[in-house]
This record gives sequence, structure tokens and C-alpha cells, in this order.
Amino acid sequence: MVKRNIESLRGRIELTTKPGEGTKFTLRLPLTMAIIDAMLLSAFGKQQYLLPTIAIQRSFRPEHGTVFDGGRSR
Repeated sequence: MVKRNIESLRGRIELTTKPGEGTKFTLRLPLTMAIIDAMLLSAFGKQQYLLPTIAIQRSFRPEHGTVFDGGRSR
């Protein structure tokens, strides 16, 4: 599914595996996709996502202690 979506954008995905080191995923997208305006989002400091700004209606930064993750306040 991911490969099909990348290819629909005229891009490609490459996988390189080195035993004992891991797997490297390389996404190649057309330059027009690489220069869109986007907001970088972090999920608890572990994962990052780019969201096109045209898709954002409103944004805010939650105050410390107002977001809960598995019973822990953040």
C-alpha cells in the first residue's frame, strides 16, 4: 500500500538491509513534493510527521500536564 502510494506520486521507495545493522528505507519524491509548505509534528518525541499546511485549519501547543499517554501526564 505504501509503495503504491509513493509510486502514484511518481516517486519510489528503496530498502537496503545490512545484517546486524538494520534496514534503511529511502523515499524519493519529485522535487515539487519536496518543497511543499508543511508543519513538523512530533508524537511524544518518538515519531515525526509532516502535515501540509493547506490541510491545517487551526494549531495549538497543549500545556504541560494536559496530554495523557497510558495513564502518564505529559
